[in-house]
Amino acid sequence: MSQESIQHINHAISPKTHTSMYLMHKYWARKPHNVVAEYIKHYSKEGEIVLDPFVGSGVTAIEALKHGRKTVAIDLDPMATFITRMTILPVNLREFKKQFTKIKNRVKQKIHSLYETICPNCRKTAIASAFIWKGSKPTLVRYTCSCSKGTQWKEVDDADLRKIKDVEETVIRFWYPTNELVWNTRVNVHKGDKVSDLFTKRNLIALSRIHHEIEGIEEILKRNLNEEFALVDVKNEKGKVIGQKWWVKGVKFLDRVPLSERVEAITMNILNREIKVSFDDVLRQIYLKFTNALTPDTQSVKEVLEEYAGKTRDGKWRLKPKIRQRENEHDSIVEMLANLGKKAGVRVYADIEGWRRLPKFDLPDENLERIREIDVVWYDDGEITHEFEVENTTGITEAIVRGSNIPSTKTKRYIVVPEERYEFFYRKISEPMLKEKVEEYGWQFMFYDALKIFYEKNRRKKEVGLSEFEKIPQKPRLPKKTFETLEHFTK
Repeated sequence: MSQESIQHINHAISPKTHTSMYLMHKYWARKPHNVVAEYIKHYSKEGEIVLDPFVGSGVTAIEALKHGRKTVAIDLDPMATFITRMTILPVNLREFKKQFTKIKNRVKQKIHSLYETICPNCRKTAIASAFIWKGSKPTLVRYTCSCSKGTQWKEVDDADLRKIKDVEETVIRFWYPTNELVWNTRVNVHKGDKVSDLFTKRNLIALSRIHHEIEGIEEILKRNLNEEFALVDVKNEKGKVIGQKWWVKGVKFLDRVPLSERVEAITMNILNREIKVSFDDVLRQIYLKFTNALTPDTQSVKEVLEEYAGKTRDGKWRLKPKIRQRENEHDSIVEMLANLGKKAGVRVYADIEGWRRLPKFDLPDENLERIREIDVVWYDDGEITHEFEVENTTGITEAIVRGSNIPSTKTKRYIVVPEERYEFFYRKISEPMLKEKVEEYGWQFMFYDALKIFYEKNRRKKEVGLSEFEKIPQKPRLPKKTFETLEHFTK
């Protein structure tokens, strides 16, 4: 854009209130996002690069991306680039809420026990939301109680002081940061002050527990890894080997979704969110999500796009219509299985509205939490007889992992997939880590259309025999070479 052609903005722009994405983390002197956006749109074109060498909380970088520009964001403060990266990061909100609820349910009772206080009005146990301190002594408690509406206040009593004393004598079981802060008396940071000094002992116990739950999967991996690694090839988008990277080999357990499937999931989120998207834009979002050693090679990303999307005339990628259609069928397939279970005379749990009542089987709480994530469970006399995972794109590893939380080898297990996707899924289960679990638990495959035909034939019937239903799983008509590789997976 030549200097002569620029018509400068010569009027004030009224700032708008920050949207929720900019309020996730406090940051001083955050610029109004709509004002920044207007300047970006006025002084640059789509596809051009916007540089912010002092990115701060990331408003300029984020608005540039939102309006189709590329961006380079720099800051000496690692907190600034962290906030920016986390705000930009694409998130599957449904999955995020599910994981948030799971973690909340695990820690809520234990954290609430740290903040219990006695309501002076009804003498019942209430939960404190804040303690007001004067110097080294707590004086007031802010709390909520079912006996009154809104926030209540009371003076600290003997029970509160005993609770604080007990907490002070409690050992913090989980990790918390103890690194020193940068000495700066202008912000009241003195020499030797640590991050942990910003919190009370009670805060640290609660926050370290939440952090431990969030990092739980990583800790499980660390405890089980056997320190045997291999060098694997790294390929570019043309399939050419451009180097090697370290990777794990010979792992016998299966308690985490492989990187390849997590890349597939992110790619699917992008394709569902955008009408069409360039290869570079997909890579950018994936690289923000999977940093350092987790960064996938470009060829693997391209293979995912070729599986799920088609090329548009302008060289971009768009989700295949059939894939989108099958995704929309997920809940209806789950509902069919729930209704068929009812007709078959068994009790049913399904992860859709109206069917989410799961009894407390004689299993650990951790297993029950994962079982609640299974699409459909049939059970009778306190035993799970059938489980169903409805899949159409990614997630087959996660489905099999969830199923392994049902220890019984008598449970009949089915992965329900679209007919046109069976070759893709069978390639996945030929991988050694999955192969072992598929064989151990006797997983079978059921197809969308075959299930729909069966359901329509029996829609008006009040009862359906289990033996009749169990004839639906079938061996797909795969090429001979595929049969040779996979015949032990199908019955």
